[in-house]
Amino acid sequence: MILFYTASKDATIYLQQPYQNTGIDEMLEISKVYYGDTKDISRVLIQFDTTEISKSIANGTIPSGSFTASLQLKITKAEELAADFTIEANPISGSWEMGTGTRFDNLTTNGATWIYRNGDNTTTNWYTTMNGITASYGLGVTGSWDGRGASWYTSSVATQSFSYTLEDINLDVTAFVRKWNSGSITNNGIILKFPSDKESGSVDYGSIKMFSTETNTIYQPKLVISYVDNVGVTGSLTTITDFINSSSYDVSYRCYSPNLKTSYQEAQKVTLKIEARELYPIKQFNSTFAYQVKYYLPTTAYYSEIDTLTKETIIGYSDNSKVIKGQFNSLIKLNFQNWPVGRNYTLLVKSITSDNDEIFEIGTFDIYK
Repeated sequence: MILFYTASKDATIYLQQPYQNTGIDEMLEISKVYYGDTKDISRVLIQFDTTEISKSIANGTIPSGSFTASLQLKITKAEELAADFTIEANPISGSWEMGTGTRFDNLTTNGATWIYRNGDNTTTNWYTTMNGITASYGLGVTGSWDGRGASWYTSSVATQSFSYTLEDINLDVTAFVRKWNSGSITNNGIILKFPSDKESGSVDYGSIKMFSTETNTIYQPKLVISYVDNVGVTGSLTTITDFINSSSYDVSYRCYSPNLKTSYQEAQKVTLKIEARELYPIKQFNSTFAYQVKYYLPTTAYYSEIDTLTKETIIGYSDNSKVIKGQFNSLIKLNFQNWPVGRNYTLLVKSITSDNDEIFEIGTFDIYK
């Protein structure tokens, strides 16, 4: 099962604009660049409401010991990056406000800035003692060189490294979500930045811009929860693999869904029936019409969802997107919470047998609000 959660707030904070908020900017930026002799650094703050995740873990819907969590952001622009570079993420150790500013057009000081967690309250410094103000963060917390530029827990870190290539950001933040759920640290979000030694160095490290939660595109930042859905049953059908192995001739088959609709509402939960049927059955003298005999897909069958227009993968083939067994059909379970609306999606099924791998296009559907 794959579940998507969109960010509740995000912002970029800049070293050279220490009192300025960017909470409603459509872009987020991680950077370390020089303008002449002046160094500028930017870091991204982002937070997701994990209340529903915690509820689902508590009631057993999400298996507490085997789920994974990934932070996904779509890169829109990159400049002057090193051939090899790394992005780091840590849990933020103090609360902060999103604010209502942008970097260039709507200049405000309310919300998170390089110096303050909330620029409207000048007592909310990020870290330790500064200007006579003492923060109350526990052990395992660090900030930047002088207590500015946010503060975060060093005990948990996620990294993504790039070498002569640029992919979208996809960070494994499972450890963060587990700690938030257990209550060992408070969910104040995640900070994304270049490594501290690169930030403090004397050469450019480049700039990466990503779509924020304020974007008008389909590319909002997402927290993706994935787990293997083992809620299958023992049914009476033969798998197509067993049928192929027991047949004295080459078997071709098709895969389809008898209950796929053309549209679904946002946040709707759907269970799709998936069936395999022989394409060219051999004529036999019996009471069963061979074209109507249906089979389970093999245990090594997986589904994928792609955006029909852009061809981008929404859900890829993996153990977490496995086709499961129902009593009378193979099944695919989908939850359309936080899927972009007004889009058309294509459902694919990959069936792996001992002879070959086959990909079937099951159909397309729209998501409406």
